[in-house]
Amino acid sequence: MSEELDPLADPIMLDLIGFVTGIVEMRKIDGPSEDEALLDAVGTLASQLMPPSFTISGTMTSEQLGQEISKKLSGHLLRLTACFGYLFTELAAVNDDDAVHVSTASLLRQMSLEIKQRSGDA
Repeated sequence: MSEELDPLADPIMLDLIGFVTGIVEMRKIDGPSEDEALLDAVGTLASQLMPPSFTISGTMTSEQLGQEISKKLSGHLLRLTACFGYLFTELAAVNDDDAVHVSTASLLRQMSLEIKQRSGDA
């Protein structure tokens, strides 16, 4: 991909913030329902972020099939990785800064608002 990735301009970021916020809330639940809720959340995130479909020719070799799947998914995985990396870095920076006292939920809310404002300005 030749275009520069800007996680805060990527709509995937809102999905990830929702996912991480849900995980933060799930951690407050103790027991087997937390594991079930986490699996549901991961499945929902995966279905939101991956391409809805793509066509595979029945004449493709297994190598061609692998290349086609890789080509179709690589852009989505690159965006997802960039957004997760950015989100993790932001959370870690706030956590490591003793002078800043903000909850994870507040930081996630603030990031979400910034993304929505950016997309409204576009």
